[in-house]
Amino acid sequence: NVQTVQELLHTSVANLERMSSGLPHEDSCYAAWLDFNLASMRTETI
Repeated sequence: NVQTVQELLHTSVANLERMSSGLPHEDSCYAAWLDFNLASMRTETI
């Protein structure tokens, strides 16, 4: 369960790093926060 969250976060961080060149800093932080909450909800339902 914890490992799944870490893998999801690692994937989302990699995606954010790929996208961050075209995004303002605030949008990148919000996207990371959103991905973290989605990952948490996803693992809670499993």
